[in-house]
Amino acid sequence: MPEAGAVVQSFLSLLRAQSGMIARAACLLLAVVVVALGISTSPEMEWTFFHLALIALSAWVAGKRAGLLAEAVCVLLLLVREFKSARNLSVDGVNWWNLGMRTGSYLFVCLLVSGLRRVTTELRARVGDRTVAWQREAADRALTEEQLHKIPPFEFENWAVI
Repeated sequence: MPEAGAVVQSFLSLLRAQSGMIARAACLLLAVVVVALGISTSPEMEWTFFHLALIALSAWVAGKRAGLLAEAVCVLLLLVREFKSARNLSVDGVNWWNLGMRTGSYLFVCLLVSGLRRVTTELRARVGDRTVAWQREAADRALTEEQLHKIPPFEFENWAVI
């Protein structure tokens, strides 16, 4: 029977290996919850924070395409809510303007977060490359210094001054 610590360690390593899939599943679950709450509640309630959280989380975890997909779902949800709250199913210019502004805000957040993710990923890779290069250079310097210590010192006594 394996030890409890070994079981916990294997579970944690499995979670680390599957973290991307777990995060994507969390985004999907959050999208379902946001859509269900958005459709079931009255149009007077605002869900903008949750829309932005869904878009930002999707863009960070799964990339720009997933963020754009979450943004499209949130915009469609807003459109449904606008038609649901409109009298005689007619949406006026102010509602279209508000929908356009929210769409632009959602798109901005999506592109900002996905760009930040890309820059962070590239920076991590660059730091890793530089760290490896620095370690290689430090090892080379240590080897050179060790070789220099093996060379006997030069004796000036046997030299005649001209």
